[in-house]
Amino acid sequence: MKNQQSIILIPCYNEIKNLPLIIKKLKNYNILVVNDHSLDGTKIFLKKNKINHVNAKKQVGQLNAIIMGFRYIIKNYKKCKYIITFDADGEHKVSDLKKFMNKRKFNPDIIMGVRNRKNRIMENIISFLFYYRYKIKDPMTGFKMIKTKIIKENFSYLNNKHFFIDFLKEVSSRAKILNVNINSPKRKGSSKHGSFITNLKMLRTIFTVSI
Repeated sequence: MKNQQSIILIPCYNEIKNLPLIIKKLKNYNILVVNDHSLDGTKIFLKKNKINHVNAKKQVGQLNAIIMGFRYIIKNYKKCKYIITFDADGEHKVSDLKKFMNKRKFNPDIIMGVRNRKNRIMENIISFLFYYRYKIKDPMTGFKMIKTKIIKENFSYLNNKHFFIDFLKEVSSRAKILNVNINSPKRKGSSKHGSFITNLKMLRTIFTVSI
């Protein structure tokens, strides 16, 4: 039986090769897919298989798609206690999701998935600085479980500028945050995030964390 207090939020852009398998593995969970204007048949697949989803009218990027999903869940799922962000590319594991679910007994405000490997050197730098100041080991992880109440109360701090760093800085001093180790296999294929723009944002993020 699906747990009605948690929703798995999956931002998705052109992941038709991976998404059906991800959804199959998550069949025992409540899910919401945010289709970020995919052009590969994702929209048709979601509608045909009656998968709970919302469609972006234009491509907005992964972080903005997550914010869009947060807003939709807050408005439409009043009983949802936790929102879990989960990637559509197969990088996140259901076995790690079960770890998150088991930690709910401790009533955390946020659970952060701590990757055993990161895709960029600058992510390691940001993680080192952020843990030193805020005790969060992997602030840029895409695998998080957050109380809906925390998101709602601090929605204005969610933005696409610094990978949700502003939000985490704001809530870190008063939220109960757990760092949970997760398995992060090497990415298959190239990233959908532009390297130059992403690296530039990371440089700005390092500055933001440092001040």
